[in-house]
Amino acid sequence: MLENTRYLLKTAKKLTVSYFGGSITEMKGWRGMTESWMREAFPEAEITNVNSAIGGTGSFVGLYRCDRDVIAHKPDLVFFEFSVNDGFACDYDGVSVNSESIFRKLRRANPYVDIIIVYTITKAAWDAYTDGRPSVARQAHDDLGRHYNLPRIDMGIHLAYAVNRAGGDWTVYAPDTVHPGEGGHRFCADAVIDVLRPALSGEAPEALKEHVMPEPKNPADSLKTDARLLDAAGLIECGSGQRQKGWTLVDKPLCGRYEHYIESDDIGSALELRFTGREAGVYWMLAKDGGDIICSLDGGEEKTVRAWDRYCLNFNRIALPLLYGNLAPGEHILRLRVAGKKHEQSEGNKIRIAAFGIS
Repeated sequence: MLENTRYLLKTAKKLTVSYFGGSITEMKGWRGMTESWMREAFPEAEITNVNSAIGGTGSFVGLYRCDRDVIAHKPDLVFFEFSVNDGFACDYDGVSVNSESIFRKLRRANPYVDIIIVYTITKAAWDAYTDGRPSVARQAHDDLGRHYNLPRIDMGIHLAYAVNRAGGDWTVYAPDTVHPGEGGHRFCADAVIDVLRPALSGEAPEALKEHVMPEPKNPADSLKTDARLLDAAGLIECGSGQRQKGWTLVDKPLCGRYEHYIESDDIGSALELRFTGREAGVYWMLAKDGGDIICSLDGGEEKTVRAWDRYCLNFNRIALPLLYGNLAPGEHILRLRVAGKKHEQSEGNKIRIAAFGIS
């Protein structure tokens, strides 16, 4: 297990690690503690750590951003953590297809990459488990882990046991019952380190070994290994330096996760995207001043999608809602325009788009 990681740390003395997941991984907690241990355990190795996690996102969003947020950094080791956010889907097949597509993307880009699946936990997930309702998402990840022979680390169970020893009060180690505090992250990190320490000890192998890709677990035609993000900036270019009326290119990161974006609050301002694929989503900001867009596909019936939800009362965040799925293969035309409506609690009609998710 993790022979390639051991070789890179002990022989090549250079390793790039990607931490790919949701908010529990995006926090500095277990991720930072694991980074510190690896640097202390292998002081001669140059270790590059990439925070590829985004709070509130699961493997569906992860699939579309995998190329730019993970593969672009050429990782040698990837921690995959989506069990909590995938748990909201309650869709075994969807989680399995998205996750398997990610694993195959990673291994096609680098057949030597080591992948570790890690499981986190929340009070709600633990209560469901102890009530006889185990996580469908976790089962999907675990089945794929066995199929691809990937190590799995259950940091969540260590945290849950610590909570039980503390009398069952989750706020001792996870103040909001979802995100661990420093003490909770310590239990999570120790669970990871307890696996890494023996796996990375001993002599290094003589060379890197390519991971053999098995046949897909899911039907091959259901996989979405072509999932990608198409930059939105080009949609407002009109040539000769002119830009489409109503839209502005903002040359600063969207939620710290995409280098630029386009925005408009000009009612009726429209965009058109021609794409080839079976799914189309929008990679945008849900914000306190987010408005509505009206969209249609191939000239069909219009529908409204909102760039605001109740969480925007407290913070803005990046999201990728699916606009259209299960499309016939081939070219499609997606049309969007800024709506005059918005949620009554929203502060504006702003639409901010970084890219479109296409597969």
